[in-house]
Amino acid sequence: MNTPSFNPVLFQLSKSLIVQQIIDASSKILAEEMEYNGFNIKAALDGEIALKAQGKEFLLRLPLELKMYKPEGLFTLEANGKLYFDFKIEVEIQQDFKLSTNSELIGHEWLVDPKVKMGILNIPIESLADYALDKTKEKLLDHVDEMIHKNLDLTKVMNQQFENLYKGIVIPGDLGFYASFDLNEVQMSHFKDSETYITVGLGLRGSLFVQDKLNTIENYTIPCFEWNPQVTQSDHNELTLILSYDTLKPIILNQLADLDMGGQQLEVKDLTINYDESLSLDFELIKPIEALLKIQGDLSLDEGNIKIKNENVNLKAKNIFHKLGAPVISKIIESRLENYFPFDINTILANQTKNLNDSIKGSDAIGLEINAEPIRLSALDMEKEGLKAKLETDRLDIKIQINQLGVSSEA
Repeated sequence: MNTPSFNPVLFQLSKSLIVQQIIDASSKILAEEMEYNGFNIKAALDGEIALKAQGKEFLLRLPLELKMYKPEGLFTLEANGKLYFDFKIEVEIQQDFKLSTNSELIGHEWLVDPKVKMGILNIPIESLADYALDKTKEKLLDHVDEMIHKNLDLTKVMNQQFENLYKGIVIPGDLGFYASFDLNEVQMSHFKDSETYITVGLGLRGSLFVQDKLNTIENYTIPCFEWNPQVTQSDHNELTLILSYDTLKPIILNQLADLDMGGQQLEVKDLTINYDESLSLDFELIKPIEALLKIQGDLSLDEGNIKIKNENVNLKAKNIFHKLGAPVISKIIESRLENYFPFDINTILANQTKNLNDSIKGSDAIGLEINAEPIRLSALDMEKEGLKAKLETDRLDIKIQINQLGVSSEA
C-alpha cells in the first residue's frame, strides 16, 4: 500500500505565555540591589517585553528602569534612567532532545539618560550609569541560560510525552480503546514568528496504532531529533487497528441486541470467536429458540465493502420442539447475513471523520484542531489473536496551540 505524506503538524506556543515566564524569572534575577560608590542601584522591568523568533534564535527586547540613589545628609541623591536591552538567544537541540542555549547582549538603547538631581541641576553620571549597565547585563546574561535550562528540561519533557504516546492514550467512549504512536524520528522546522504565536512544523516518522491494550514500556526508545529548516512532510497517516477477539465479542453482541427474528428479539447468552483458516462465531441463543448457532466464513475487503465468503450457518436446537423450527430460523439468519453483507464500512468511516473534525477542539489551555479527509479501511486481516486492519486517509492536518502550562489534562 502506498503511504501518502502530509503537511507537518503545526505546533504553536503562545508568545504571551513565554513573555510571562520571562517576566517571572527576570523579576527574581533583578530583585537584589547593587551598590557602587555609596549608591544603591536597582534594576526593574518597566514596559512591554518584545519577543521575536527567527531561524533557531529568539530576539528579546527588555525595557528596564535603573534607579540609583545615595543618602547624603539631609538630602538623597537620586538618578533614574530607562533603556532597552536587546538579547539574542541561540537555541540548539541535539539528537536526543538535549537543549542548549547561548545568550548574548547585542545592544542597548537609552531612552532616558540617568542624571543626578541636585536641586535645579541634573548632573550626568556616566561612570555610575556604566557600572549599573554592566552589572545588570552580567546578572541577566549569567542567569538567562540557567533560567531556560532550569524551567525547560527538554529531554525529560519530550521523553515523557513520547513515552506516554507509545504506551497509549485513552480514546473517549465506552469501548476501552487506546491510541499509541511509536515514533522513530521527529523533524522540527526553524521558528516562525507571528503577532501571537511562535510556530514550528513537526514532521513525524513512525506508526500509529489503535488497540485494546496499553503497550508495555520495554520496547520503547526515544525517537531521534533533527532540525530541518523547512519540514514539508509527515507520515502519520497510516493507522493500524489491532483488536483481540475478547474486545470484538461485546461489539458484535451489541450489534445484535435489537435484531428481530420473526417477531421476536434475538437474545444471545454467550459468544465464542475463533479463527483457524476461517472465522468462526459460536453463539449460544436463548431466544427465539434455545440453540447453538455457528456461523463460519471468510471476511474480505473490496473497495471499502466488507464481504463474507463461503459462509456456512449451522443451527443446533437444544430440545425437540425447537428442532422443528430450527431450519426456519437458520434460513432467516442466512437471509439476514445476505442483506447485511457486503457491509459499506467506508461510508460509516467518512461520517466518523466528519464528527472527528467537528468534535476535537481541545481546551483553553491546549487548543487542538484536526482536519482529515474521510478515513477509509484499506486492509483487513483475521488472525488467530484477533483482527488487524489498516486505516488511511489522503489528508490529515493537525494544529496544536499551547496557551497555558501545567494544565495539559484539560485538553
